Amino acid sequence: MILISERQLQKKFKHAADFGISGDYNLQTATAFAANIKAHVQQVRVQVISGTYRTQPVTHHFDPKTNLDVIVDKTDNYISGWRLNSFQVQAVITTGKLGGG
Repeated sequence: MILISERQLQKKFKHAADFGISGDYNLQTATAFAANIKAHVQQVRVQVISGTYRTQPVTHHFDPKTNLDVIVDKTDNYISGWRLNSFQVQAVITTGKLGGG
């Protein structure tokens, strides 16, 4: 199960629109953002890809239909997530690497 700290959720709220959340950060939008992240990783079509993010070992939860990627560390702590561009999609699918390294 993915673990999402309030600090990390607020830090990455800039990507909330990619997960269908609009508006400013508050309890309601933060709760919805966290719920949508957790729902994303449970989707059947999501591919679980071991790789790196900024050279750190991670697991990508990538949806090839929407190009959304949720990134967690080795202990399932949420790091980030957003809709990947075509270059990023290719990198994650072929090498598992994102953000250099």
